[in-house]
Amino acid sequence: MKIAKQNLLSLKKYVRNVNAHSLQAGKHGKAFEMFLADMFNFPKYEQHNAKIDFPLEIVAQGNVPTELQADWEVKFYNIKRKSNIMLGDVKRKLNCMKSGMILVVGFYDGSPENLIKIEFFKLKRNWKMLEMWQIWKETADFVKDRTKSIEQGRKRCKEVNRLGDGAMRIENLSRPERWSESKQRIETEARQVSLTINLTKIKPIASI
Repeated sequence: MKIAKQNLLSLKKYVRNVNAHSLQAGKHGKAFEMFLADMFNFPKYEQHNAKIDFPLEIVAQGNVPTELQADWEVKFYNIKRKSNIMLGDVKRKLNCMKSGMILVVGFYDGSPENLIKIEFFKLKRNWKMLEMWQIWKETADFVKDRTKSIEQGRKRCKEVNRLGDGAMRIENLSRPERWSESKQRIETEARQVSLTINLTKIKPIASI
């Protein structure tokens, strides 16, 4: 599947629009989602608190090849960062993978306006993932247990990650109560475990 270079360059207008109208973290990722929705002619729908960025019922109504029709999780990735991609809450994303989902990654070089390529990765449970499935879910419960300290949760995640060498790992994103300079208020303690993926260990099923 190929898309004209001018279509990739058109992402600039979406990035400039969110820069002008939004101060939210993750706004460039949202610009990339808007770009994809228009490019594939998706119908409008409410994304707020959705478990996945574009569910199958939305993707199937767009101009999407059959082999790419599934739930879509969308990420916008700066190639200069050289880090794993955060997929989100470990339990929620593991449930999304039961029937298979597609990770759609837009790769940009430094500036969000400089989109290089888009790749599609099929994520579905396999035997390696099943070995870790229950362990990851139990670890998430341990981290979110407020009778345990944040440091205990971090230690548990490190121990679990030593058990496997696959493309997926977990990352403890918990933090203590803190003062936010940007929001000018106290943010309460947060407990979260994210599923992460190393894209160098999997192959895309399609690329633009």
